[in-house]
Amino acid sequence: MILYGQFSQTFFVNGRDLNQGLVTKLKREAYMMEKDYQSTYIECADECRKTGNSKDGIAKMYDLLYRLQQADRTKDQDLILVNVYTFLGYHQSAYDLAKLCLELVDRKNIAKLYTLESKAKSHQNNFIIKDLRKLRQRNTPITLHPVDFVVSAIDENHISIKKDIVVFNKIVEAERVKVFIYAICKPEDYIDRINDYLFWMADCQKELILFYNQEFAEGRPQKADTDWYDTLEVFGLKIIIGDNGRLYAEVASGDEYMTDHILDVEMQEREILAMQYDG
Repeated sequence: MILYGQFSQTFFVNGRDLNQGLVTKLKREAYMMEKDYQSTYIECADECRKTGNSKDGIAKMYDLLYRLQQADRTKDQDLILVNVYTFLGYHQSAYDLAKLCLELVDRKNIAKLYTLESKAKSHQNNFIIKDLRKLRQRNTPITLHPVDFVVSAIDENHISIKKDIVVFNKIVEAERVKVFIYAICKPEDYIDRINDYLFWMADCQKELILFYNQEFAEGRPQKADTDWYDTLEVFGLKIIIGDNGRLYAEVASGDEYMTDHILDVEMQEREILAMQYDG
């Protein structure tokens, strides 16, 4: 389809003038599509505000996001996508797109771009409202092999890994995982126990929810539930094999309740020892 925004440049195809009736039809279709996107955004934003970002409202906003991302958009539709990005907290994406589609001869647009730039610098895409439908999909734990461990040339106790892993049902990039071995052993001596440990941490939903609600029974109005668990982020993992041969883990995570804090989780074997906000 030839987009409405292209009409001023494209009036012929294969050397022949477009039929004026076809031009009018395409203009009408583009206008109706744009009007549909705009009205849908207004309806979704209104529903989210009235319901405190209900699951249904956020799901509808994400449906609009996916439609716009896949569409062959005009500049006006780009601006609608900027609004959707901003609403959901994708501030870096909103700013990057706005730079391409905002006409800076208008003072209002200059002011809007400045606001978007400020948000992008301070928040990037780090504090988004998440699409729970995708986060509820279960990730399969990753099995590590001896070749996946690399001993540091600087600290022989520090081991890095080559594979991404799964923690709290989130994919964690290999560079965010550290393994420290203080017991007298080689990594392959503990490979089965480490894999078993990672398999448990891959989806320890019940244990985390229970511990959170016990640890923060007083002083916090929100209770952890499956939505809380599904929206957790994992920023890093440290696994320690102590000189006593026991396995310990420290997980740096983040949740929806304290978006500007790190939620540190400390474990010994399969027991959660501590959970606290830092920052």
